Amino acid sequence: MGAAESRRVIAIGLLGCSIGLAAAAPRDFNLSEPAAGVYVHSGRQLPLDAPGHEDIANTGFIVGDKCVAVIDTGGSVAIGRELRDAIRKHTTLPICYVINTHVHVDHVLGNAAFKTEHPQFVGNAALPDAMARSTDFFLEKYAGDLDPPPGADQIVSPDLLVKDELTLDLGARILQLHAWPKAHTDFDLTVYDPKTATLWSGDLLFRQRLPALDGSLEGWLAALDVLACDDPHSDRRLARRLRKAGRRDDDSGCSAGRKFCGKEARRARRERDADCKSVLQVVVPWCWRAHRTPMAN
Repeated sequence: MGAAESRRVIAIGLLGCSIGLAAAAPRDFNLSEPAAGVYVHSGRQLPLDAPGHEDIANTGFIVGDKCVAVIDTGGSVAIGRELRDAIRKHTTLPICYVINTHVHVDHVLGNAAFKTEHPQFVGNAALPDAMARSTDFFLEKYAGDLDPPPGADQIVSPDLLVKDELTLDLGARILQLHAWPKAHTDFDLTVYDPKTATLWSGDLLFRQRLPALDGSLEGWLAALDVLACDDPHSDRRLARRLRKAGRRDDDSGCSAGRKFCGKEARRARRERDADCKSVLQVVVPWCWRAHRTPMAN
């Protein structure tokens, strides 16, 4: 997806099948600063079953005047510690939030490394149940990525939940969190930093990797259409209204959705003076498949 010039998109995660990629040589814990106060660690292009698999997710942190927010923590406690140590090389401010974009192992097993910082752990409202369901699997398949002896106490779930939207204040820096409908998983979360117009997309966006899917293909394609808009966070309320209006299986429901879509799209473009037709594809994509009828412009 091509990002608008006014917005940076950081693809967090990249969990999926990797084809034709050999195991990479060990490397130092890399860190870049694509925007002021926004730090990103780029994960390695490796299969999930290869040595080094615990470091395939993009992770990072955002620094405010008051405190720091971590976004995803990597696929092992050791990687989480490396991320925590990298933060301490840049700031002594407290870590007030650790945000997980979804449940996949390469994003959450580093959470335990941050327990001593006493942050609030933040996630989609559906994430705690998903973490509970995944605990036995994590302990069986990824015990080596936890501190010995591996135990359920190292699987750290969020205690601050995002049902729809949530704003976090880092001190002169507001983060806007958005819980998405079923897409890449059942519990995706994105983080937007208005100060630098940086969107942390989680695994809603993949680059240079085959995607994995635990949620809904239709929902994921719809989410990508919303992300393709110039400002997805300003359009997300519209997107939810469109989905609700068009969520019917019969043709009359689809027709009603298209009519509503056209009206809302025209209103949205008037209010924002922007052409964001891609958001229309969120409405009733099943109608396109059944009737091949375009949405109203």
